[in-house]
Amino acid sequence: MYSDFVSIKTVYSQACVTLVQLYHRHQKLLLMLALGLFCMLFSLYASAIAVPKSGSFAFDVYDVIVNKILKGPIGFVGGLATIVIGAAQLTKSWMLAVLGILSGTVVIKADSIVTSLGVGLHLL
Repeated sequence: MYSDFVSIKTVYSQACVTLVQLYHRHQKLLLMLALGLFCMLFSLYASAIAVPKSGSFAFDVYDVIVNKILKGPIGFVGGLATIVIGAAQLTKSWMLAVLGILSGTVVIKADSIVTSLGVGLHLL
């Protein structure tokens, strides 16, 4: 009878040690999962950036930066050049190639990315 109690206690203590070792091994992952869950649960609503009203100073700045530069030939050539340079880096470093291709895509699609990103307003 006493030996059964000792074996159960040993199994329980070994299981606790294993759980603690798993926690220490994956501590960063658990922290990131908890942080992500916290952000999802406590975000009440999100708001995207809206285009400013026509005639205001903010609209003039938005028009020059987004419509004339990012959506225009400068943004397209810059994004395409970044994609081509990133693809050329594929033989040297695949990480730089992926980074270049993704950043070039972001530059080409910057106007839609700017207006679609939302932020929880109560967190500001």
